[in-house]
Amino acid sequence: MYPLKSSTGIDVLFFAHDANGDPVTGKVDGDWTKNISKTGAAFAAMTVTITERAGGFYLLPLSSVHTNTQGIMTIYLTAAGVKQVNLQFRVWASAFDELAARLPAALVGGRMAAIAEVVGDKTGYAIGVGGIGATSFAAGAIDAAAIAADAIGSSELALSAAQEIADELLKRDMAAVTGEAARSLLNAIRFLRNKWSIAAGTLTVTKEDDSTSAWTGAVTQTAGNPVSAVDPV
Repeated sequence: MYPLKSSTGIDVLFFAHDANGDPVTGKVDGDWTKNISKTGAAFAAMTVTITERAGGFYLLPLSSVHTNTQGIMTIYLTAAGVKQVNLQFRVWASAFDELAARLPAALVGGRMAAIAEVVGDKTGYAIGVGGIGATSFAAGAIDAAAIAADAIGSSELALSAAQEIADELLKRDMAAVTGEAARSLLNAIRFLRNKWSIAAGTLTVTKEDDSTSAWTGAVTQTAGNPVSAVDPV
């Protein structure tokens, strides 16, 4: 039984022989009676053009119309002087669909790139170093729905990875950050790096352009200590 991909055409060669097992040549399309059954249904006439190749072999070009039903597909062909030709195929979904049926829903929902081969027993299979590259996942393939809560804990995050995250945080240009909260760490650091000024009892700390206000605070002044308190708003 030969596997075929669902709704996909394929050229199949079959051998025609007589009662003695000798090849039969010279048959044309009109000599053949063709019948097909899908998933055990009653046989029906099959629309297809058979062409002789050589040495008793003939070409049967199956189209997506023939393979549009998943399951067992049976074909039998007859012609004068030829022993009945019986062909049977198992029509599958695509290789990726077959694999998807065996994988956790979280992985399938991640829209993995098409996988060329389906393996039966997954025991012992793993993705080696370099097995997943930059183009292995489509945009948005890994999101909150694809990763269970607490799936990545402290033991899964190497020290070097944590250090790289910290390094990138410290090196990130504050101007590239948007949507910060009023009492965020970013706004606190702005007082140390960006322009600030006091006018009419109000402290104004600017954003990275040194002109747009990031936050303001009411300044309290007392004798002998010009600035004794700042109350951010």
